[in-house]
Amino acid sequence: VQPYPNIFTIGPDVRFFVKNHATGIFINGDGFCNLGDSVRLRAWVISHMLWDPSLDARQLAREFTRGYYGPAGPYVFAYVKLAHDAVKRTGMRLNHGNHYDTTFFNLDEMNEATRLWQKAKEAVADKPELLARVRREQFPLDLTWLQNWAWLKLEAERTNREFLGPQDVI
Repeated sequence: VQPYPNIFTIGPDVRFFVKNHATGIFINGDGFCNLGDSVRLRAWVISHMLWDPSLDARQLAREFTRGYYGPAGPYVFAYVKLAHDAVKRTGMRLNHGNHYDTTFFNLDEMNEATRLWQKAKEAVADKPELLARVRREQFPLDLTWLQNWAWLKLEAERTNREFLGPQDVI
């Protein structure tokens, strides 16, 4: 359920295997999961990249978020980009060994992500089906606030910066 920003790396990975004559490619997603990080987006990008490895995963992600989230799409895509940029900034290498390690987000990124999800919800407030989709996709960020609450709260207090996470986790 934690944020796992690897959408933009799917394209280069698939092309690597195709270039090296792989006879099959297995990409682990969140099959049959209703509440994971970008489950539907990841499935969309994986499917399209396997059908046509020359496609651009970032462009596919933009297309999907526009179509699936409607007016909230640009904010959802901005969040996806923010998460990818956070991992890139830290140099963290995502793998199955770093479950629950979401420390690639710093306080400013967490606050910005929260603002993006708020804007996404506002953009579809009058569209219950789209609002439900947006709320479901925000869950991994909410989990990240809970996982990192203590050090993020301390950082905000220490530096006198905004803290948009929950005020209390008890």
